[in-house]
Amino acid sequence: MFGMGRRVVHVGEGPHMECPECGERVAFDLKLTYCSLSLGVLGCANGFRWLFECRACREAWLVKPSLVRDLERGGVPIPFLERDGLLAALAFLTLFLLLVRL
Repeated sequence: MFGMGRRVVHVGEGPHMECPECGERVAFDLKLTYCSLSLGVLGCANGFRWLFECRACREAWLVKPSLVRDLERGGVPIPFLERDGLLAALAFLTLFLLLVRL
């Protein structure tokens, strides 16, 4: 019913680069990590971090801020109710209570 924690979304394949850790030139996986608070199906997400993870050694690095803006322009791959559900429920409840009061 109630949950808190860090979640990881596997977005897809990133660019082919040389890994600074293992030295191999491989494709990197693109991942999004975030902190989540959920109450049933409704949630709230914050603390987004985009990562490139080496497929060979599984070491991960933060994506540059200039690339993050481009990635977030395409949308964050988290369902609406899981990302902003608690905020939407709070807004709906406030509106409902205002209407009942009138």
